[in-house]
Amino acid sequence: MSGHRIGMRLALLALAAAGVTGAGPMAAQAAGAAGSGAAGGSAARSAPAATQTWSVQPTPPIPDPTGGLASVSCTSPGFCASVSDVAYAGGLAAVWNGTSWRKEPLPGPVALRAVSCASPTFCAAVGGPSRGGTTEAVTWNGTTWTAAPSPSLNGYMEGVSCSSSSACLAVGEIFNAKDVPHPRVERWNGEKWSLVANPMKNSFADLSAVSCSSASACTATGDYRSKSGADTPLIERWDGSRLVVQQSAQPPSQDGSLVGVSCPVSDGCIAVGTVSFSTPQIEIWNGTTWAMMTSPAVSATLSGVSCTTITACTAVARPLRPSGPAVAEQLSGSTWTVTQVSGPAGASDVYLDGVSCPLAAGCMAVGGYDSRYHSDKSLAEQWNGSQWAIHATPNDPMTPEGSFTGVSCSDPDACAAIGNFQTSDGATIALGEKWNGSQWALTAPLPPSGDTTLPASVSCPAAAMCMAVGSRQKRDSGQEYPWAAAWNGTRWVSTVLPGAVGSIYGDQLSGVSCVSATSCIAVGSLATAASNTRALAYAWDGTQWTKLPRPAPGPGYLYGVSCTSATWCVAVGGHRSTWLADAWNGTAWTVQPTSGFPGIGAVSCSSASACTAVGESRGEPAVERWDGTNWTAQQPATAPANAGFSGVSCASATACTAVGKYPTGQYSAAPIIQSWDGSSWVAEPLPDTGSSSLASVSCTSASLCTAAGEQGDPIDGVDQTPLAERSG
Repeated sequence: MSGHRIGMRLALLALAAAGVTGAGPMAAQAAGAAGSGAAGGSAARSAPAATQTWSVQPTPPIPDPTGGLASVSCTSPGFCASVSDVAYAGGLAAVWNGTSWRKEPLPGPVALRAVSCASPTFCAAVGGPSRGGTTEAVTWNGTTWTAAPSPSLNGYMEGVSCSSSSACLAVGEIFNAKDVPHPRVERWNGEKWSLVANPMKNSFADLSAVSCSSASACTATGDYRSKSGADTPLIERWDGSRLVVQQSAQPPSQDGSLVGVSCPVSDGCIAVGTVSFSTPQIEIWNGTTWAMMTSPAVSATLSGVSCTTITACTAVARPLRPSGPAVAEQLSGSTWTVTQVSGPAGASDVYLDGVSCPLAAGCMAVGGYDSRYHSDKSLAEQWNGSQWAIHATPNDPMTPEGSFTGVSCSDPDACAAIGNFQTSDGATIALGEKWNGSQWALTAPLPPSGDTTLPASVSCPAAAMCMAVGSRQKRDSGQEYPWAAAWNGTRWVSTVLPGAVGSIYGDQLSGVSCVSATSCIAVGSLATAASNTRALAYAWDGTQWTKLPRPAPGPGYLYGVSCTSATWCVAVGGHRSTWLADAWNGTAWTVQPTSGFPGIGAVSCSSASACTAVGESRGEPAVERWDGTNWTAQQPATAPANAGFSGVSCASATACTAVGKYPTGQYSAAPIIQSWDGSSWVAEPLPDTGSSSLASVSCTSASLCTAAGEQGDPIDGVDQTPLAERSG
């Protein structure tokens, strides 16, 4: 995904400058796994078997529901349907089963604005085409949504009400050649939608809501432009054969609009909206005339209403001030009372746009709120007669792309994986998940949240201590800085790196290895020009980072690091036309002699005399072995063309596991895993995960490893999502 590409560009530029064409992207992707193996475990058990059994570990969905839910319809406390326009993403539809919300796929791109359900096996949703689509209406049969035939018009449908599966009325607007809106009403007969003649067809007007108590009793509301230029409430009544304009109770001298209506009986309706764009307005119809009702004084505009009887209704609102609370108003008899509605922790600008009440003490309201990262996240709340309770909403169709770039395990039941995902507004946010031995769970997003954050590596010496490193790119300047965050067992805390100046060419940390909570080494690179990089290293003492002097100030970069103690670490990377290995003795770095083409990017050491480094060189997997004196090349198992390793973890001198990928198409890939038994490398059989790759691995024993990467093929329109696999 794009987060990987940003994090890799320095490596690719350096390789290209060195004249190496065979290293490919795999060498650069090794940054995601560097150092994770050392933290995964140090004690030797037994050599791995010739093959291990790998299985996919389900990871939780990334919580990025965006585009507030616009409308909801419930037939009982155990069934609701809700929709959102989410125009850029092709629309969103979700179904409530009494316990949770779930997404249901739509037949095509459609920006849905309203939904009405006659039963759990029939709903109609309307809106307008999205992202070049042609669909304006869909129907639900209890299992799937299908496109519903409708006239092709320049406009939208904004409200819908169904009294049965063969009787619905939808309202909205049609734009003429001068983009002037005229009211639009369409009728559903069980097979298709057809346009209904409108007495206001030549007026500057639109309709936004409709409610039907039967096939021959519907009321639609909206507004129109009067001769004086004021916006005036518009009410139209359908009697089964024609539309008739009704007189609103609002004085004609005031601007106003009615945006919601509910008719529980044929001769009784409640309509809500706003007067002068600042005061809630409520009108009641008794079968003959409309009259004003007294609304509590709140700083909000009413946006939706649902009534079980003419004396029992719930209306929801949007606050006038961005920071104001969302409110709901309940009608009991003839008196309206206000209830404040809170959003999730940390939310602001909470608003409600739609409500449906199958029971007086059972309502579902939908809307959205402004999150810490971007606006308009979906919100659904249920009323039980005394209080509102938040229910998690599903992700939108633009499920954010994401992947794991590093994993580290201090114990078989304690792993941490880090990565990044793209939110639907284009931001790249750091992601952390914890493994407890049975399932993965999201941790709070890694700080900071305001800029593009690309975590590359993580190391966990204990269950309650992990260190993640990577880069942070400022949105305003484009400068990229080395970045680090520590997990204290409860949350991630940003740690300040001294001397991190930042560069538009990219300064970043690519690998980290911790032997304890007070001893970590992180490595990376800083760039003074697009093709001029210098190796970078820091030491963590439990309180602060210290920048470490490098043995050679010339061009170079470090990807991965592995430490077996506070006085022994090996860092690997690249320098001109060869790969680079440096040893840390607790005081200074020493350059280790190496040979061969660059492409080594990950390393794992089980002792000071047993290290394995992996990568990709000349389109093939590359493995180098340190015996305490020299580095020598090893022969990996046979692998597909252009395969390469990105991560390695050694539980002992005779038990290592390396992971990576090979291309299967222009934008697709497949993972590879090979294990070392002390004498040879063996390819491991893997479960079918479709287009996917592995970036990092951590082993707590010879037979128990956790690998992390990404799954999905963007060329097929499938978002890349985090992938975790486990052996044993």
